[in-house]
Amino acid sequence: MHLSAQLACPSCDWQCYCGASDMLRWLKRAGMVRRDTAPEPELLPELFRAAAGKFACPECRREGLNVGEAEENDDEAWGMARKCSECGQPIARERLEVFPDTTVCVACQGKLDRGESTDAPEYCSRCGNVMTLKQSGRGVTRYAMVCPSCRR
Repeated sequence: MHLSAQLACPSCDWQCYCGASDMLRWLKRAGMVRRDTAPEPELLPELFRAAAGKFACPECRREGLNVGEAEENDDEAWGMARKCSECGQPIARERLEVFPDTTVCVACQGKLDRGESTDAPEYCSRCGNVMTLKQSGRGVTRYAMVCPSCRR
């Protein structure tokens, strides 16, 4: 089991996606873990699965919740928007409704369509300024990244 799980109540339609911190909170509430300690990360999913019979549904108060695997890449199930594969920003919900399989946001798609680079800029290790690509006149590629401030 991964460090994410889905809790579901067999009586009502309640369900919840739990990450590692949520699992720990449920275990502490059930008295399976001391409040001042945290179990090994490898043990957390097994403890969570074993203690699910003690968990009470927050809606109908029935004890004994079912534990299942959470889908790996289903960000929408966690209440989060899908992130752009280029810049990491959330993709607008409207865009996902029109293009459900898209992996890039509108801004990055525009850059890709125009042939622009969407890579993050490279910074100088000495002064921190953005490096620029200059023609070096030597070597196989004849181009090198140079800092305009410190010429390194």
